[in-house]
Amino acid sequence: MLTVFSDTGPLNYLILTGYQHCLPLLFDSILIPPAVRQELSHPKTPAAVREFITTAPAWLKVVPNSESAAVPSLLRSLDLGEQQVLLLAQRHQPCLILMDDRAAVRVAEGLQLPVAGTLSILYRAAQAKLLHLEEAFARLSRTNFRYPSAIARELIRQFNSTD
Repeated sequence: MLTVFSDTGPLNYLILTGYQHCLPLLFDSILIPPAVRQELSHPKTPAAVREFITTAPAWLKVVPNSESAAVPSLLRSLDLGEQQVLLLAQRHQPCLILMDDRAAVRVAEGLQLPVAGTLSILYRAAQAKLLHLEEAFARLSRTNFRYPSAIARELIRQFNSTD
């Protein structure tokens, strides 16, 4: 069984776009470390996200991180949530990490850990017929999530060519 860990970004944007319901349909459960839970409940986080994490569904589980583990120098430039996600993922193989931050994704890939970002999750959900991809990208564009529009166009093209 594939263990899925999530950083803050993908959860935040899936909640803001109303597509968080796709996660338990794509994955059995999503595990987050305490730092990600704290980031999702931060007072500056959008109210919808704070409400979601306050009444988190059963498929979202907070797993403790090993406080005694020293943070490798490779991870020190990342924020605490990213560090904790990567440390947990290294101990639980096979796994998938849901993560958007480019620097953190590069570190994960350097550690040979598979990563899927928000765009990838939306693409997978469209493949599973859980959402309409163009509408999902339109909703995402109404948030502060930033990505090159060429990527969205290419994903839509790829998706439409497989229908």
